[in-house]
Amino acid sequence: MKMTVDSIRRSIQTDLKKAGLWSPQLATQVYCLASAVLALRMSNRDIEGLDSTCGIEESKYGSKPVEHPAFRTQRGAMAEVTKQLKILKLTVADLVGTPEKSGPIDELTDKLLAIK
Repeated sequence: MKMTVDSIRRSIQTDLKKAGLWSPQLATQVYCLASAVLALRMSNRDIEGLDSTCGIEESKYGSKPVEHPAFRTQRGAMAEVTKQLKILKLTVADLVGTPEKSGPIDELTDKLLAIK
């Protein structure tokens, strides 16, 4: 499935509701966070396909190495994600939860969900 701002927004909103942190007044901030997350994912995908971190820029003064633009985009997106999380007073653990040890109830639930 192709990631879109709306699909990320719905995912964040669902996680906020599960954590009991959702309020309709947060809609704009959640949308901004979703946009930043998508930009970060796109820049990370671009970076994964690179062979080096820089390219050569030609100017009238000669050539010089310059950073690939995807790294600037990534830094900006990371800063924006961090900013939006701070504004929403969230941590990553709030959205994805902290890992817990699985117990017999979890195993039973997994078995029941696997039944088709």
